[in-house]
Amino acid sequence: MLEPVSPPQVDDFGLPPGARDEYLQGARDQLGAIAELAERLIAAGDDTAAIEDLRRDAHRLRGSAGSFGFPQASVVAAELEEAAKQWLEHPGNGVADRGQAARGYVRRLASALFTKQAVAPTPSSDARRTTHDRSAT
Repeated sequence: MLEPVSPPQVDDFGLPPGARDEYLQGARDQLGAIAELAERLIAAGDDTAAIEDLRRDAHRLRGSAGSFGFPQASVVAAELEEAAKQWLEHPGNGVADRGQAARGYVRRLASALFTKQAVAPTPSSDARRTTHDRSAT
């Protein structure tokens, strides 16, 4: 006779326990690399190699952050990726401001990744809200 298979353990985001913490450890390193690139742009806003690396790293973070339950970080990374694309397409525009802009994105990414975020809603809290919403009408 076959024994029942227990469902896999997942967190509120549908990920294996500890996956988000592990992701954040890697994201911290990734954010450090992006911060270093921002500093390179402070020194030389026309450093196309730094801009290309920034675009690539932002693209990676954009894709992974949402998958691990950090949608705001994904949005900010997408904005950074788009800014880097614009800097590459228009190399003479806003050269002096690129480093400061990149620093701003680093701060926003850090906030989106490492500030205590609301957890995924539980079915019971959704049910309470729906019941409450109906009684209010």
